[in-house]
Amino acid sequence: MDQVSMSQEEIDFLSGKKTEVAEDEMEEGKKALEDVLGSAMPALEGEEANEDVGAEQGSSETAAAEDDESGEEWLDILGSGALRKKVLTAGAGGKPEHGSRVTIRYHTFLMDDTLVEGPIDATITCGDCDIVQAFDMVLLLMEEGELALVETTSRFAFKDQVRTVKKEGQDDIVVPKDSKVRFEVHLQKIHPTPQHGAVTLEWVMEECTLKRKRGNELFAIGDYGQAVWSYKKALEWIDNDDPAKKLPTVTPEVKEMQISTWNNMAQAYMKLTQYKETIEACERVLKIDPDNVKALYRSAKVYTGHANFAESIKFLTRANVADPSNKTVSSELQTMRAHLKNQQERERAMYRRMVSGGSSSSASQTTSTASAASAAADSPDGTASSTASAQSSTTAPEPQSPSASSKSRGPGMTTAVLYGGAAAIASLAIGVAVYLLK
Repeated sequence: MDQVSMSQEEIDFLSGKKTEVAEDEMEEGKKALEDVLGSAMPALEGEEANEDVGAEQGSSETAAAEDDESGEEWLDILGSGALRKKVLTAGAGGKPEHGSRVTIRYHTFLMDDTLVEGPIDATITCGDCDIVQAFDMVLLLMEEGELALVETTSRFAFKDQVRTVKKEGQDDIVVPKDSKVRFEVHLQKIHPTPQHGAVTLEWVMEECTLKRKRGNELFAIGDYGQAVWSYKKALEWIDNDDPAKKLPTVTPEVKEMQISTWNNMAQAYMKLTQYKETIEACERVLKIDPDNVKALYRSAKVYTGHANFAESIKFLTRANVADPSNKTVSSELQTMRAHLKNQQERERAMYRRMVSGGSSSSASQTTSTASAASAAADSPDGTASSTASAQSSTTAPEPQSPSASSKSRGPGMTTAVLYGGAAAIASLAIGVAVYLLK
């Protein structure tokens, strides 16, 4: 997936132009952004969205490290105020890296300190956007055991979406769109980075379930690009193309997880109008389950969108055989057959017009020539009458004499032209006749 593009302020931050930043904080921020933004992370809302990082709260006039009213220090990670971190309790251990597994506990607050949700315990992978993207950047700057306060815009938290949290026995908590939020994050433990072949199948299934669920959440709010990213991270464990990373045992439960994840990815690609990738994802499903109705139906929809009704009918027919009771498939199949019939009738009508138009033109020219020849034959001196001559002159250019023709065309040219034209007309007529007989 494409790398995230960075705003000018982010570039300045990485290049060291923010001279007010303390040197150690500069190194921390640089490493975090290189690991997170410089990795294979996808764009948040398209490349244009990333250009607005520095504009979300106006131009940045402060250093990456700044003091609040209480004198406590904030680390402005992006230099724009869009993502800030403050240490509440210092940690004593090392720091996680991109791809590290960590266990955290966090609370979510509105900026007026209203508790939205928490405490929530979670074990996640740094850089995989398992919860919110703000965590992927902040956790890389935290030490094991550290408790930190994180302030961020909605873009790095809830994707600029309204978030409603239901409280049992209480009023629902609503996080307005485009509002800033605050997290209290405790980095409890850094785990060794999991390696393929060194984890149990149970662990793989739990990890894939987590990432597929996250992908479904992102799909539900319309963040299809990030949803694809989460599905891909799940498939790295459950259906990797690298022989060294393939699962030694593929159980029915594993196959079911593979099919559902590839199908979800195909749907996300369709929303992104990336049809080549949609077909590829469907092919992965059909390789595991050749009669999978969802994959067959989505493949058909892609070909329908390109007016390839014949190919669409092939997939719909397979889906209809696999599930004859599926009314959606049956209805779509009937519709595509009607579209294909209309398409073929329009093409036949076009060829008929081509043939009839060519025949009429040839007949008109033949009649005109015959009339002129008849008029010439009827005159006493072998030339056309004045009326016939006038009519002939308006319908065709005056023919050259044989000597003039031979001089301009060269020996045998006239015969070659006549034979070539006749052959071309005959070839066209045969092609049209064959098509009309289909």
